[in-house]
Amino acid sequence: MNILSKRLIFAVLAGLLLSTSSVYIGFSIYAWLGLVPLFLLIKSSDSYKGALVEALAFILAYNSSFFLWIFGVHPLTWLGLTNNQSLLAVFWVWSSTVIFHSLLLSPVFLLSKYLYKNQKLITIFRVVFISLAWVLITHTLTLSLGQGLRAVAIPLNEIVYSQYQFKELIQICNMVGAVGLEVIIVAVNVLIVDFIEVPRNFQFLNYKELKINQKQFYKNTAIVALVFVSLFAYGKYTIQANKDYRMANKEKWKSFAIVQANYPVASNKIQSVKPMELARLQEQLSEKIKGRRNLLLWSEGSVPELSKVQLQNTTFRKLSAKADVFVYGTWHPVVDEVYNSIEFIEYRYKGNQSVGFNLKRYFKNRLMPYGEYTPFYKFLPKSFKELSDKTIGQNFIAAKFPKPVKIGNLSIAASLCSELLFPELFKEQVQAGANILVNLNNLSWFRSPLNLFTEKCEGAKDQPAEDWVKKLLFSVGVFRAIENKRELILVANTGYSGLINASGISEIKGEANRIGLIEGFFLPINQDGP
Repeated sequence: MNILSKRLIFAVLAGLLLSTSSVYIGFSIYAWLGLVPLFLLIKSSDSYKGALVEALAFILAYNSSFFLWIFGVHPLTWLGLTNNQSLLAVFWVWSSTVIFHSLLLSPVFLLSKYLYKNQKLITIFRVVFISLAWVLITHTLTLSLGQGLRAVAIPLNEIVYSQYQFKELIQICNMVGAVGLEVIIVAVNVLIVDFIEVPRNFQFLNYKELKINQKQFYKNTAIVALVFVSLFAYGKYTIQANKDYRMANKEKWKSFAIVQANYPVASNKIQSVKPMELARLQEQLSEKIKGRRNLLLWSEGSVPELSKVQLQNTTFRKLSAKADVFVYGTWHPVVDEVYNSIEFIEYRYKGNQSVGFNLKRYFKNRLMPYGEYTPFYKFLPKSFKELSDKTIGQNFIAAKFPKPVKIGNLSIAASLCSELLFPELFKEQVQAGANILVNLNNLSWFRSPLNLFTEKCEGAKDQPAEDWVKKLLFSVGVFRAIENKRELILVANTGYSGLINASGISEIKGEANRIGLIEGFFLPINQDGP
């Protein structure tokens, strides 16, 4: 076996090892070390071509493992596709996503090789250039891509979101955002590489050839230690400050109730359950609320009906006895266009007599490819076209300029499902005065990627690792709460539903894949918050 083959094998194994830091595997701390093999490969390669090939082998292995959650939509036999057609469809999405995200980082790999070849460049410039270049592509670029490329450019960088459990370390995101934290993570990896001297075309099996620059080792170790101590100290202070603020303002708490109906995706995609029947199912759960709540929330797509007049006069009015404001995900037509939306409805009474209601709407800004629109429809294989025709029909329309919904003495930064991945949507609404974040989602499309090896189909329960996507979305929610210093109410059809406070800590978290009613209290936080 030649040197190149050995290095490529090492690159693949190191990339797979990095994927263990993902949310659903849980070895999150490894993200602070997992990029070291990548930059060692680039540093020790004898050419730009060699550096690019080996780096791509590393990142392809990582992305291939991380994006396995895409296979969770299989089987799609409930749509009328055969098992093989379903496999073909999800394989196409998975492979194109993996390849796109991997090739996207090619400029970073080439830049890194150039910086490592320039021996006169001091460490700080190398660290800054590589870290910023990485984040500009993985975050800034993917977030700004239009609907077409968003089909394969999912703005979900697990390097940073994997850190959601380390609450002290991630509090810095309330100043620099998830983007800033990822700069720090990449910088730490580059700093570690900087004191390791590797010979050209190093085989990585003969570790005795590695040399440590002791002077640089002590210097860089001190810098890394200072970074961790500073992050931890700031995080401890911030968490305590938020806790004290929350308790000191207990009289301002508002109550909420979330209906987690756990209905299968088929219920509101192919209309196997009529909208009125689905509403009655959720109404039964809502009736279990004891007392009255400020907010009653149903999930995305919980009212899959364009005309809601009948429901407004019956079910919705009845629920006004349970909550000041009723919130639900639905579809809304405007002329010949259809929006995926959230409606906020507040009934007005004169005595015991209803005299109408106040209705506010939020329209989704960032649509989910294949779920709400079909990119490049005419170029897709037949199985994909069938999938689109049966689930989407006429594409949803994306709205623009998100604004907070002001209703019931609240200013709500609303979002639907995958919009949780777009921090600017929340930032704009918070800057406009939003004092609480709300996300409605429906992840019933996704189950376990291990379905590939089982005969279980739609509706099966208790499958191993079935909560991969739910854990991913929950981890992103932790960062959105910290970034905006606002509490986040997650309203999920299949889980996880609950409340994440402004420090990213779960105040309430329901079980996934279970029918339930989740109740609690949230604190609206205005500009004078902690």
